Amino acid sequence: MQNHERLGHASFKRIRHIDVKGVSKQPSKRMKPITCPVCITAKARRSNRPTSSTADNRPTEPWMDVFTDLSGKVKTQSITGAKYFCVFVDSWSGSKHIEFIASKNHYIYAYKQFTS
Repeated sequence: MQNHERLGHASFKRIRHIDVKGVSKQPSKRMKPITCPVCITAKARRSNRPTSSTADNRPTEPWMDVFTDLSGKVKTQSITGAKYFCVFVDSWSGSKHIEFIASKNHYIYAYKQFTS
């Protein structure tokens, strides 16, 4: 399946049978390239990774710069009723802290518990 169809756009075969007014016409042998801006953006080359950190912008202590992600919904509920989990990752050491939560709405409580 092409990116154009994944984005919910009409397939190239259907576009050949439809003219501007939506009236069916005979399929042409050659079709001009799609000029859809969404498709062009999706197929565009991604930019390079950001430059590596320097000593100036790198954290100097553990847990000063933290990345977080909320994951779930897991099929099997835990004994405590948790179906989601959020991970806090320290960029200085790579250490991870995981909080298990029952609902996505409880993420803020896990964040407050992590910061206190």
